[in-house]
Amino acid sequence: MTKGPVLAIIDAEADRYADALADLPCEIRVYADAVVPPEADLRAVAYALAAPDRLATYLPFLPSLRWAQSTWAGVNPLLSALRARPEVAVSALKGPFGALMVRYMTFWLEGHEQGLLVALSAQRRGRWAHGAVRRQSAAPFRGTRAVVLGTGAIGAALGGALQARGYMAVGLNRGGTPAPGFQETWPIARRLEALAGASVVISVLPATPDTAGLLDEAALATLAPGALLMNVGRGSVLQRDAVLGALADGTLGAAVLDVFEEEPLPADHPFWTAPRCFVTPHISAPTEWRAVLPVFRENFERVRAGQPPSGLVDPERGY
Repeated sequence: MTKGPVLAIIDAEADRYADALADLPCEIRVYADAVVPPEADLRAVAYALAAPDRLATYLPFLPSLRWAQSTWAGVNPLLSALRARPEVAVSALKGPFGALMVRYMTFWLEGHEQGLLVALSAQRRGRWAHGAVRRQSAAPFRGTRAVVLGTGAIGAALGGALQARGYMAVGLNRGGTPAPGFQETWPIARRLEALAGASVVISVLPATPDTAGLLDEAALATLAPGALLMNVGRGSVLQRDAVLGALADGTLGAAVLDVFEEEPLPADHPFWTAPRCFVTPHISAPTEWRAVLPVFRENFERVRAGQPPSGLVDPERGY
């Protein structure tokens, strides 16, 4: 006999979440293992707070699951399993990432504007690039076009920050719907027009069939010479050879890449050694477990009251 609904917490930080949520009117069960423990009885679980990759493994053993809150922003590991379980609602984590992404963007954007990325790239080759750094730092970036692919909460935060720095912030989304943070928005189908002349391009797009390879050779060729490319969404949006070619011929002044189709990025991948290419290990907006709690609490109360939670995932769209 259980006391109230059963909430399963399926995450490496499950014990921390359970302690912080001990006041909830439900029975909490903790599953910190990546695989389902042999003794686990998950038949009564109605709700879950879970990492998507682990929930995908547990889902066949959760016949009564009604709703789950993801501890990640992206839910790609879970999509195929959700298509087979249409009665299960899942909320992606929304809210805590905008400010973190702005901080990451600002670091690299200032480095680009001041010529520091030129200096760091020259350091790898043991070169004293005084003149090149001076020329880069004198370039008039303010007032130029900065394009963000993706206009959700994260994209809007980036667009607002770019405007505050004096850029013309342009957003791309599925239908060209106006969005906060942007002076213009364009549909992705017209991406070449939207990207034309841009000095900064930032992708926060999810991985879907519609977004795969959007930043290809044709797209990169439209940019202003020496543009900065930043990818903090999903690696599949970039075409690898197009990025490498644009770095080699100077079309791109620098590429800052935080997400990849294969992670960890293999040691022999050409991004590691490409000129002016900077690789970070998927850390542009790290999820701190405490930031998940208010989002989960609000959504849990909404679900318990019969209201739709925020951040609901559409498995067919992929986000």
